[in-house]
Amino acid sequence: MAKSEIEVTTKDEVVKIEALIATDINPRKINREAFDALKKSLTDFPDMKQLRPIVVDEKLVILGGHQRIYALKDLGILTYWSSRYSV
Repeated sequence: MAKSEIEVTTKDEVVKIEALIATDINPRKINREAFDALKKSLTDFPDMKQLRPIVVDEKLVILGGHQRIYALKDLGILTYWSSRYSV
């Protein structure tokens, strides 16, 4: 049987947070203390945004980074780095 190759492409870009779509199956929940610590980290270390992008698919559905998105929204931040994966 011939092995088919699937090409996966990625694109790193700044996206509007309002354009991102959260999934209903987000398995991770954090308590208020952890949420506040995440917000503080995002504020204290702004250069981390390019090192820890939000992972999304070609339709901008969030695959990784839901909690960061919620924290960024709470902080009033409108854009963030993402890595968009397409198959």
